[in-house]
Amino acid sequence: MIFQPQTGPGEDPEGSAREGRGGEDVGGQSCFQCGRYLPPGSLKYVVHIRIYADFDGFLSISDDLSDEDMDQIREAMAARSPEDLERDVYQEIGLLL
Repeated sequence: MIFQPQTGPGEDPEGSAREGRGGEDVGGQSCFQCGRYLPPGSLKYVVHIRIYADFDGFLSISDDLSDEDMDQIREAMAARSPEDLERDVYQEIGLLL
């Protein structure tokens, strides 16, 4: 799942939280959409999106597909990373808003 919260004012990219007036750790997160700092206890939403290909069991493969055509398809797939191929059929995205 992809979850990429942005850091807010007073936060560093390593994820350390903001400091309160006395130097104590007050925590908090940032909105994925606008980057606004969301202090602990503030209203926020987690949006979880799952996207996947809908396979109905039917493959429309032409009878005139040659072995050479199949080899070209295999070569094209071999040139792509497994992660890239997986994104064509399944993705999960998590957002904090």
